[in-house]
Amino acid sequence: MNNKLVFKDVWRKNDAKAEQDAIAAWQGAGAIPAGQNPMARAKDLCAVAYDNGKLAAVSTVQVQAMPIVREKMAMMRAFVLPDYRQQNPIPAMTSTIFEAMRGYAVAHQGERVAGVVGLMPRGVYVEKPVTEAGFTFTGFTPKNDRIFLRWFDHYRFANAGSGPAALSDEAAPGNVAKVTHKDVWFKNDAKVEQDAIAAWKAADALPPRQDPMLRAKEICVAAYEGKNLVAVSTATIEPMPMVRRKMVFFRLFVVPEHRHREIVIPLGLAVHQAAEKYALAHPELELGGTAAIVSVKGVMNKPITRAHLILASYSRKNEPIILRWFDHFKFPKPQPAAQAAQAT
Repeated sequence: MNNKLVFKDVWRKNDAKAEQDAIAAWQGAGAIPAGQNPMARAKDLCAVAYDNGKLAAVSTVQVQAMPIVREKMAMMRAFVLPDYRQQNPIPAMTSTIFEAMRGYAVAHQGERVAGVVGLMPRGVYVEKPVTEAGFTFTGFTPKNDRIFLRWFDHYRFANAGSGPAALSDEAAPGNVAKVTHKDVWFKNDAKVEQDAIAAWKAADALPPRQDPMLRAKEICVAAYEGKNLVAVSTATIEPMPMVRRKMVFFRLFVVPEHRHREIVIPLGLAVHQAAEKYALAHPELELGGTAAIVSVKGVMNKPITRAHLILASYSRKNEPIILRWFDHFKFPKPQPAAQAAQAT
């Protein structure tokens, strides 16, 4: 058997051979549900893999609305023939699907296809939340299948341009070369705490009856220009039910007179770096990554921010929920049944 598979984009190309080969493979494996027209399913073919003319793997795509992210996505499914499952062609297959659908989305922007989604069934172990093909784990379906998605870089929300896109638009002009970042998470830095409280009070940014010192104890990274505080972030460790992991949730505050400058993105990157450093120093916490709820309207005009957080869902208040996993994070391996029984 030749281990070098050839992957082919067949999306909406009416490739008769690929269609016939796919139907034969599905029927041979009993993979076509009762009542489904095999040819209709074959018209959804997106990518195929061949080994010297023999079909090794096949994928289909259906473009449909995905309510959790409120965009139209290419929902993919893949089928690998038994003889090729040990070769694990899925990463290369999903990469082929992504490039095929991205090319289609660019050429047909009126259809507003925002990205590609794959569902991973229960019982299939995945080591990391970001796959080799660049798909990010963002949650679960009602059937407990895991959702992995990858947005198209070019995609913009329908209301793009309605506000200052500080989180996701192209870099705005502004000199921030003299801005430095200080990691103070759980370090009780009295000066930073005092500077932050003064800045919050001056901007009337504290909710009524909130103790300023309690909030100051959550400061993660402070941004200074010389001796002057220009921005500050706070962070808390909280469970994130949608991914069933503990994440570092952060908030950013920029001193009003500096909000026209390129402050937010470098600060967001510094927060992720500080949080990851803490997570590595405290593996017992099993922290997955950073997350935020975007409460300011108009600051996102695409689903990928320049701080590398991506849109994963929306809150009950219709606010975007964004996340970024730590590079080092790995899902725990499932325990064998005997060990699990013993452990309980």
